[in-house]
Amino acid sequence: MLVEPATRRSGFDKLKDLPKFQQRLEHTQWLDFFGPTERRLDGIPPGKIGHFAGETAAEGLR
Repeated sequence: MLVEPATRRSGFDKLKDLPKFQQRLEHTQWLDFFGPTERRLDGIPPGKIGHFAGETAAEGLR
C-alpha cells in the first residue's frame, strides 16, 4: 500500500479510525434528531462555518 508523503500514512491507518467513525456516525444520527443541518447553522456567520469546514477538511473528516 502506498504511503501519502504529506501525512506519512497509508490506507491501513484508516482501519485504526473505525471506532472514531462509529462515534461520528452515532453523533451525526443524534444531531439529525434536531432537524436539518441548515437549520442548525442558522445564525452562525458564514466565516465561522467556512473556518469550521476548513478544520474538518484538515482533519480528513469530509
